[in-house]
Amino acid sequence: MSFKPCVAFLFAAGLLTTACGGATRSASPRAPSGTAALTDAKLGVQFQRVLVAEHGVVVMVARDGCVATVSESGGHDDGTGDRRDTSDAEEMRVRCPRPERLVPSPGPSSTNGWQMLRVAGPAHVILGGNEAAGVLEARMSTNGQYLCDFVANTGGGPIRATKSGWISPVVAARAIDDVLSPLADVAGADRRPTTFASGIASGSERRANIASTGAVFLRFAHVQEALGDACRPELDPPTAQIGL
Repeated sequence: MSFKPCVAFLFAAGLLTTACGGATRSASPRAPSGTAALTDAKLGVQFQRVLVAEHGVVVMVARDGCVATVSESGGHDDGTGDRRDTSDAEEMRVRCPRPERLVPSPGPSSTNGWQMLRVAGPAHVILGGNEAAGVLEARMSTNGQYLCDFVANTGGGPIRATKSGWISPVVAARAIDDVLSPLADVAGADRRPTTFASGIASGSERRANIASTGAVFLRFAHVQEALGDACRPELDPPTAQIGL
């Protein structure tokens, strides 16, 4: 591939969508669920991404601190300072701020008493027409802060995509109440699998049992679609992990 020097400003373009040749959730149907509308997830008319392309390298910098780089391997200098491409191999790297610097903290109690929700487990997403499987962990606080962290292995090697930001606290609290509405506490004798959904209320974490975890995941899917980017990988049902 060959690039001419250019600088382009993109409005709210998806990091994975642009840098990875198109990242989409799988087409598997989801049962109707949830009514929360996260219209405030869109941050308005402002620059969200800066894209620079020059001499076979594309770099995208996002407002959340993530930097995606796509570069060619191979090639040689023809003596004029320009590189002649002799290989069609490409390398992609995504670097984001460390999640521990961005992890949301519990906010004020919602109408139903929740302060934060958390979901985690195996997940998958389509990157450049190919499915990438990995692990997604997402948190959202009633103060409006959210964080999504997706780690996966692809044919080109491991990738990590992180997205964090803020939405209206009112919208976040309403969404959390809706997503956690089917939560039923895990019994004391039940094991605590790595695939789980939980909520924090009165400063204590309440984990969902296996049956209600699936229901929470279905409702959380609407939040994922609204937030986009690294929040979009589709969580696998909790029963898939334990063989039920």
